[in-house]
Amino acid sequence: MFFLGGNKVLNVFYYYSIIWGVVLTLYNLKLSDMNYATAPALNLFFLITIIISLFLGMKNRHILKYTHTEDTDHVPLAGLCFVAIAGVLDIIYAGDIPLFAIISGRRSYGEFNGLPLFHSILVNASIFYSAYFFYIFLETRQKKRLCQSFIPLIFLMLMFLKGAAVMCLFNFLNLSLTKASKNKKVLDWKKMTVIIMIGCIIIYINGGLTNLRSHYQWNDSHLILSVGKINSNWPAWLPEQFAWVYSYITSPLANLNLNITHYSPSPNSAAVFAVSLIPLIVSKNLFPDFGIAAEGHRLHTVVLNACTGFIDAVMAGGIAGIYLFAAILFLLLLLIIKYIDKFSVRRHRQGFCSVYYSLLCMLIVFMFFYNTFRDAATSLVVFFILGDLSRIRVRKICNPRLDAGCVMNSQGRKRLTDDSECKIIN
Repeated sequence: MFFLGGNKVLNVFYYYSIIWGVVLTLYNLKLSDMNYATAPALNLFFLITIIISLFLGMKNRHILKYTHTEDTDHVPLAGLCFVAIAGVLDIIYAGDIPLFAIISGRRSYGEFNGLPLFHSILVNASIFYSAYFFYIFLETRQKKRLCQSFIPLIFLMLMFLKGAAVMCLFNFLNLSLTKASKNKKVLDWKKMTVIIMIGCIIIYINGGLTNLRSHYQWNDSHLILSVGKINSNWPAWLPEQFAWVYSYITSPLANLNLNITHYSPSPNSAAVFAVSLIPLIVSKNLFPDFGIAAEGHRLHTVVLNACTGFIDAVMAGGIAGIYLFAAILFLLLLLIIKYIDKFSVRRHRQGFCSVYYSLLCMLIVFMFFYNTFRDAATSLVVFFILGDLSRIRVRKICNPRLDAGCVMNSQGRKRLTDDSECKIIN
């Protein structure tokens, strides 16, 4: 169990290798007629980047690990309140509860956009705070923290944002596995079998719900069999509800492969590439003339329109663009990780790095579907991480239990014995 032991499930670079290894394996099963043979240049790209990511994972494995914390008293309840209030306002703005409206057929999927601007912030905040409070639950075993971690998830489900809800569940599982590894609880084959069975049940339920969302019966998967171009290689023993997940996982790579095969240089490639690195909620307003419209992507079918997180780089610069994007991505991850590690050690907040690293793993994993560092639903997660670190910097209060350098001065105020800054308590 190489990747599941020794805290390796918080290693964002290992996750890059794992997710693309899984995607490429499923893709090459050829269960869909969209899964053409991948371009040799694309195969070489994944081979090189997977090797590099494994090397970076090995070099940073001492940093990317689960750590405990005793500082569980000062929790960001204001952030959770924002999620609850914004969630209620979002539903009021919709005039209905999207989950029930879509399942009942009163509304179609995609009609609900939420409050302008606030909706994107709400989704990002929900993902961040669900992971944050779940980590505190793992450390304290307080039921109220578990309930608090599910509040954002509930709102995401009510708004029928399945992708964001799955990301929350990913963080729950990721942190739980790493906690078990940290506590030397062996993940034997029996426990792994249970986890796999739970995963299969979730995939089956997701497929059934998606059939309902598409106005079909639970067991009627004709839509995905058609648009996903599922062929006769599909195993007879495997429920057709699983075709939704298979198509979700492999169709983005199929679309990316199609765009690389038929690549043609775009005007202003350098400017387009630079803008593609900026979060969408910013770039579409500041640089509308240099954005890459989704309508420009070559697709096997308009229903399955995801093209992986590399599509904008390919559209702007072809295979050279995808290499440049991967280099920038790995460099960005290294800078963020080094900053988190250095700052948390200075402030004795290593424990909450577990949350930050799990969120980074999440962003990398779902790059197989779209650019999580640019999409409106997830691009602000990194800023929430940096913002939380800034909140710690500004509001840091000396605590002898956490800061060994804190002592009481003659006026009964706490100060640091070294050169670090510390807020004075009156």
